[in-house]
Amino acid sequence: MFKENGVGQKGGSDEQWVIITLLLTALAFFANYFSYVFEITDTTANIFLIPIIIATFLFQKRGLVYSVFVMGMYLIMVMFLQPGIPALVNAGEHAIIMVGIALIITLLSLALHKSEKKYRLLFETSPAPVIVISPENRVLDANESFFRVFGYPPELILGKRMGELPVLTEESRAVLENYLENKKEARSFKESMDIDLTGEKGEIHNCRVITNTLYDDDGETDVKVAVIMDVTDNVVAEEKIRASLCEKETLLREVHHRVKNNLQVIVSMLKLQSKRTDDPQIRSTLTDCQNRVYSMAMVHEKIYLSDSLADIDIREYLQSLSKMLLLEYSELLGRVSVLVRCDEYIHFDLDTVVPVALITNELISNSLKYAFPGKEEGTISIEVLKTDSMFSYRFRDDGIGMPDGFDIDESQTLGMKIVKTLVRQLNGEINIQKNLGTEIIIRFPVQR
Repeated sequence: MFKENGVGQKGGSDEQWVIITLLLTALAFFANYFSYVFEITDTTANIFLIPIIIATFLFQKRGLVYSVFVMGMYLIMVMFLQPGIPALVNAGEHAIIMVGIALIITLLSLALHKSEKKYRLLFETSPAPVIVISPENRVLDANESFFRVFGYPPELILGKRMGELPVLTEESRAVLENYLENKKEARSFKESMDIDLTGEKGEIHNCRVITNTLYDDDGETDVKVAVIMDVTDNVVAEEKIRASLCEKETLLREVHHRVKNNLQVIVSMLKLQSKRTDDPQIRSTLTDCQNRVYSMAMVHEKIYLSDSLADIDIREYLQSLSKMLLLEYSELLGRVSVLVRCDEYIHFDLDTVVPVALITNELISNSLKYAFPGKEEGTISIEVLKTDSMFSYRFRDDGIGMPDGFDIDESQTLGMKIVKTLVRQLNGEINIQKNLGTEIIIRFPVQR
């Protein structure tokens, strides 16, 4: 009668509870028999509540059938011991109450069993290993996925303390014990941690363990549930991607390095060529070409020497470029200074920094050539500022200024043509002001 499995029998097996229920039922019959024989009391029937509650709670429908059977036998016993309507009516009232209680408990037990079965199904069918941990950090339960992934038999896992589990490596055991020690007084256990676990065959699993705490009605810790995600494949894939990126970064640095070296060769050739001519105009032209090429070579040098291959700190670049150009005009060393001011953390990508570098080269070279004839000292300032969507590039010198009637749109000099072309490349606009020297303002949009 009691073969149906019910709500978890935490105190023993089904067979043990069947024996206990039958013994309690027999005890109730003996107590009621002596009660009716010696006319002690008519409330002895309440003793039947104990086996009825146990039977209906643990075995649901079969327990209800058993309760009806017991009450039927009780009524038959009363009919034999005290024939008559009053005794039978009194016993019938007790029987109806008992069966009603049995029905209520059966319905509650069925609802509880259904809920437990649903969550047990989720627990057992979870593709991720899951373990249930007591407040004392002992493993109360583990699902099939845990044993399938790690390969250990249940007897090596269930009931063991967390620090004793064979899945732990020496390193991960120390990490876990330190973690549990830090969490000893904490009520919340809702966190995740990365840890290496080992399978029965010695294989290492890179795992991410997500833990959560379940509380009882009094707010005390009931159990802790740990979901273990095996991220070994992800870690291996990340390592491959990281190695691939490292190779590509090395290759890209080498490309920038070689481009810089090739441009440096061109600079050296131009410098040698300029030394072989006595014509000042040709020498000046070759020097201009040399500076233009070198400004681009410096871009590639800064890139392969920087932490990022995607952009350049524009302030550092402009400072280096201005120092290089001052060295080309040695007669102005000590007389003319170049000041660079930029907003912090302004970095330009390659598509932006090359035009800005060439523009700066043209403007500084032009000022060093023409702005300070006969002056004891002078200052060139470069300022790069950033608003929400625009960059503002401001170049200024305190030299003699542009000639009267100068119009950049009408200018036929190569330097100004280069500047105009590069400003258009940046999708920007240029404005020249003549006020105690020359001030050139270029505004261009931030590249997204």
